[in-house]
Amino acid sequence: MSKLWTLFRHPARIILLASAVIFFVQRDASAPGLFEDRVRAYTREIEFVHESWMLDALQIKAGQI
Repeated sequence: MSKLWTLFRHPARIILLASAVIFFVQRDASAPGLFEDRVRAYTREIEFVHESWMLDALQIKAGQI
């Protein structure tokens, strides 16, 4: 049994190391391909939200009355 373990111990380490490297190097998500998708990802934080703009405008108008 000991000789059998020494034969498989080295390949098992290689397989374990390779799977750990693959696990930690993989990407979270794929990169967007279209230009519009990349622009939207860049401007996502500053997009215009119509609902909040309307509520702010109503609050300002109510304060002016």
